[in-house]
Amino acid sequence: MFVWRIVARAITLRFMFDLLVRVLIHVRPRLSSVLALVVVALHPMLISRATLPPQDAVTMLWQAAEELRALRSYTGAIQAYERIAALSPTDPAPLVAVGYIYLAQQEWLLATDAFNRALARRIDFGSAWTGLASASWARGDLHAAVTQWQTALEYQPDMMQARLGLALGFIYEGQLHEAATTLAAGVAMLQSGASLPIEQSGAMASAYLLRGAILALESPVEARRELSLIADNAPQETLVARNHLVEALDRAAAADTPAQATKYIGLAIMKAELWPLARLALMRAYSLQPDDAETVASLGYVEAMMGLDRPAWEHLSTAVVLRPQWSLARLWLGRYCLQNGLLYLSIAQLRMASALELSDTTALLELSRAYVSLGNYAQAEQALLAAVERAPYDLDVRLALVNFYADSLWHVADRGLAAAKSAAEMAPQDARVRDMLGWMYLLAGDMDQARLHLFSALALKPDQASTYYHLGKFYLALGFQDHARTAFCRAVDLDSTGQLRPRALRSLTQLNQTS
Repeated sequence: MFVWRIVARAITLRFMFDLLVRVLIHVRPRLSSVLALVVVALHPMLISRATLPPQDAVTMLWQAAEELRALRSYTGAIQAYERIAALSPTDPAPLVAVGYIYLAQQEWLLATDAFNRALARRIDFGSAWTGLASASWARGDLHAAVTQWQTALEYQPDMMQARLGLALGFIYEGQLHEAATTLAAGVAMLQSGASLPIEQSGAMASAYLLRGAILALESPVEARRELSLIADNAPQETLVARNHLVEALDRAAAADTPAQATKYIGLAIMKAELWPLARLALMRAYSLQPDDAETVASLGYVEAMMGLDRPAWEHLSTAVVLRPQWSLARLWLGRYCLQNGLLYLSIAQLRMASALELSDTTALLELSRAYVSLGNYAQAEQALLAAVERAPYDLDVRLALVNFYADSLWHVADRGLAAAKSAAEMAPQDARVRDMLGWMYLLAGDMDQARLHLFSALALKPDQASTYYHLGKFYLALGFQDHARTAFCRAVDLDSTGQLRPRALRSLTQLNQTS
């Protein structure tokens, strides 16, 4: 008994924690990812009851945080990073990591707070300034974003992400020369260095694309040279935009008039979603040929995307007058009216667009949204049923119909459930379909079928945010509050659209208030 007591005293909590740290450090690749969750959960208890080796604790938490982030378990990752920040009171890196997670979740104010806390620790941390600028840009504060990107480059001149942001800011301010100069300086710095990390390589490709778009209006030869520098292993969206621009330069070279040549380049830049550059090119084409409906409509579309309401309305309306039988111009005008609350005007234009283009369903889908905004569910349903009739094998159209029944709670138990079953017959292994079928059964009150299909959706796609949200509602209906809380937290982590997160957070708040 005496010997056992001596052994028991020797095996202290400090010894066990030290052992856990060393196991994690040396054999982490072979351990289950669930262990990261366990470490984060146990860490407050361990740190309060033992004298920890700080570096080992920080190393362990960094590993856990990075793994949780890779698993898109962002709530746990943020907790781990915040604990690292508490253990390392002068290190800005964990707070910057928190800020970038909030940026991905479109939580702009929380991201701003995290980056400001990082800068309070180290004012010259370039990635914190870059993140802060991105948050300012997302909130519509262009001037602050430009200033913050400039500050980031003062401290870290080779940060290409900051140069890209600053160049975009200059473009929105109409300073094309400054934008091109900023990008050229960054490219020169990176080209003079050694091999680039993946993220810098992607930024380089984006810089070449942006410079090519700027130069396309003035110097097609130089634009081609810049675009040719984009490597074939660049991100797919960059390659697609490059190909559009190269094709536009070819068409412009063979165009009959300068107006046509400029229009081709403007349309290609519009496809790349470089709105200020596209507007500049299309304005030039418009000044050369003001009666070209395609130029005028595209100009209005770009202005609508930039939030320039009055010119967007004028140009889209003019395009409809210039070419009354062109469905796309009416679709864009109808969508603009819908976004600005002009519902009856929107319905009129979308109905005409639908009648002019019988092979397309886009106008009908937008028309259903307009009717929903008016509370006219019967007409919204008719528009969606017409879309399904036009495209009977289009799964996205069928899912739009199912989502309408679910969101509006309109005839859920009969028509909604029938529409979900029809979609499931078409694509039984599609996770979106299984999710919506389970949700529809839940709304109809059939808990057994709801559980079956929601878990089937989870098996098909484990990272589908909507499935976790619906599972949260399922567990809540059964009274399993802890399970519901876990499901809602996972929905918050996985949602990349910003649409489900507010609903899941409201449900979590209600759960916390009742528990």
